[in-house]
Parts: sequence; C-alpha cells; structure tokens
Amino acid sequence: MELRCSRLVAQLLFLSVLPLHGQVRYDANGHLELSQLEFPKLSTARLKAEWKGQSEIATAILVGQDRNNYFFITAYHAIAPKGSAYTPECGVHQADDPEGQNKPVVTLQFFTNRSRTVSAKISTFSDPSTDLGVVVAPISEVNPSIVSIPNFPHMQVASVQEGSAVHIIGNPAGGDWSIWFGTVRRTYSAGGDIHHFETNRDQSLVGGYSGGPVFNEKGKLIGMHTCTVQSYGKALKMTEIVEQLQAWGLPTGALPFAPESSDRKALNYENPHGIQIGDSLFIEAHTESSS
Repeated sequence: MELRCSRLVAQLLFLSVLPLHGQVRYDANGHLELSQLEFPKLSTARLKAEWKGQSEIATAILVGQDRNNYFFITAYHAIAPKGSAYTPECGVHQADDPEGQNKPVVTLQFFTNRSRTVSAKISTFSDPSTDLGVVVAPISEVNPSIVSIPNFPHMQVASVQEGSAVHIIGNPAGGDWSIWFGTVRRTYSAGGDIHHFETNRDQSLVGGYSGGPVFNEKGKLIGMHTCTVQSYGKALKMTEIVEQLQAWGLPTGALPFAPESSDRKALNYENPHGIQIGDSLFIEAHTESSS
C-alpha cells in the first residue's frame, strides 16, 4: 500500500432517502455520493479529548487555514483542562492549570477517512464564557484524510430566525456524523444572552453534538451547538463566532460568505472559491489506494 494523491470526482446526488448515520458511499464509477444534508459532513471532524482516566467525544468545524495549519472550532468544554465545570449559563469555569498539565490530548477523525486519526493542538485563543474553543492541526497531517481549501466545501453563514427548522451534525454514541433535526426556539438565550440562541431538545440531542454545526432549512450555517440545558439546546451564533475569530486574527477562509445578519454589524468576506450547498461540483480529495 502506498499513499498517493488521486483526483476524486465528487458530484452531489440529492437522494430521496437520507440515512441518519452517514456512511461513505460510492457509485459504480467510483464517484462519492453525498446528499444535500450530508455534504457539510466533509467540513466537520469527530473530536476526541482524552485526559488521564477520562475522555469526551465532540464535533469540530473547519473554519480556515494558514500556511501550515487548519483551524477548527469546537465547544470549549470538550477541550478544557480537567476539573473545569459548566456555569449555569452554559459557559465554562476553567480550572487553574498554569503549567498546562491538565490539558487533554486531542485527536480528529474525518468523514472520508475514519480509520485515520490526526493529532491536534488546543489553541491559546478561546472564550470559556461563550464555550468557544479552537484546535489546530497540521495541513500535512490532515490532507491525506480530507479535501483541502480552496476545494474544500465552504459553508454560507446566515443569521438566526425564530421558528425555523434546523439540523445539527454531531457524533453521539449512537452513530458518528449523525444528523439531529429540530427548530429554533428563540433567537436569544436565558438572561438576555444575545450571543447564543436556543433550539428545542429531545432525548436524542445528547453528548457528541457539542461543537457541531447548526444549519437552517436552506442549508446555511447559523451556529455551533454548545450544550443542552433542561428542556432546550443552546448554540453560539455563527456571526458572533466569525467576529471573534477575526478579532483574534485567526483565518476564516472556509466561511467566506457575508451573512444575512441583523444581529450584529455586517461582516465582509471575499468569496473566491465559495460553493453553495446544493451545487454540483468537482472536488480534489486524497485517498489511499494500492499500487
């Protein structure tokens, strides 16, 4: 076996039946088959954080890259130092860890190459109060597992509308890259929190969805699921996330669209390679093949 770069033609096929637990499927010609709702799975990773005697599964979303690394966002509580705890508002009270000895070991897995794990580092940029965390993985390690920017599927950012249907991609115990369906309960959260919004909740919205992308009925990215509180789910608005990432000087090239947002100030993006979810497209992937 040898690892070699091959061009994979991937054309979106809008299937009439969508499995809840995504499986990688290929047609008779070797083309990758993805439904409209499955396509964004290429932009997410299964994140595993391991401390001594403890582990947690969450989801991470690709947001951009620099010359050497890919940048992913996730729920900060999934990668916080051991001993950290939730605040009542679903933020994180970070445990003291001046030497970094209580940080977890973080690995990522990707939808098109689940047998391979990639080591990731926890970024120094984080916001425990909103449960926003960032992890970084070397491009050289990730590229054999996923397609690369600018051919990576980009996600269009949009504002939150009360009552709209939503779906969340996550990695619960019942199946990796599962899709949960619900609705926006309200466009803010408890205590007048305008940074988050709420979804309904049922028993299937469980651990593993933390850090997962929240899409509206048009397939536009509106937030990142952070946690569940009593009878509802809570998500950080994507417009807020992009503003924070840009304030930190982190790349957001995988989110290149100007959101339709009245929540905060308008954000300006360039869109040199943007791909609307629902378009047919060709992507270049790296796959393992025998010589």
